[in-house]
Amino acid sequence: MYATIVSFGTRGMLQSLSGFKYLFTEEMIGGSQAKYLGELYNSQVKFLYGGSLIGLIIGFIGILGNIDTYDNFVFLRASAVNLVVLFYPAVLSEGILRPLSIKLKTCDIKG
Repeated sequence: MYATIVSFGTRGMLQSLSGFKYLFTEEMIGGSQAKYLGELYNSQVKFLYGGSLIGLIIGFIGILGNIDTYDNFVFLRASAVNLVVLFYPAVLSEGILRPLSIKLKTCDIKG
């Protein structure tokens, strides 16, 4: 969200939020707004995966920094919890943002 505001401004963020309605509509005809929203959603997918990668790195640093602290430390369990950081952005990106950006690439919004 913050990366979208920095990259596209508050207007872009508001258009991004209001553009979710196009996921459930068939009213598509032409316009540059659809191309803009498509690029915006593609950028948001990149921002989500980039943020989750940073979160994974921070999590693995935290896990690897505490291995010798505990007697029964199980690396695989700790890594599985760390993968939740990747799960939620993947669901949001692949379930909502990428289908919406593909729909906006193939069909444009009314004027």
